[in-house]
Amino acid sequence: MADLPLTPATGRSTFDAVVSADEAARIVEMGDTPVIGGSGGGHAVSETLIAADELRFVEESAPQNLTSLHPVGGLGDRGVSRFAHDGMRKRIICATLADSPRVEAMTLADWLEAYVATSTRGIAAFQQRRTATFPGK
Repeated sequence: MADLPLTPATGRSTFDAVVSADEAARIVEMGDTPVIGGSGGGHAVSETLIAADELRFVEESAPQNLTSLHPVGGLGDRGVSRFAHDGMRKRIICATLADSPRVEAMTLADWLEAYVATSTRGIAAFQQRRTATFPGK
């Protein structure tokens, strides 16, 4: 992950303010594992951030070889279908590839690793555990 602002009191990385989707997309570095929330059918899916992530890759070819962890698939050309660019993702761990035809096609062609969990609850538990862990702590 890119360096994040430090709080004087704790010295830990944190966001002290709301940042734009473009600024948030720039924090992700090659090989990172972004965790994406949502609940299927487009509910609470961070489409603006996903679109900013895609735009950065299209314009800069960066970051590459990411692993995405998310409970939902795509919605046609929206959602995680935006990750269907050669080199953008190395691996996707999700509850379903349904509604992500481009990602599904990349997986079937062996251009992308995909691991489909049998339970959205299992994905959610992994998300919570991963986001609650501070690297190096």
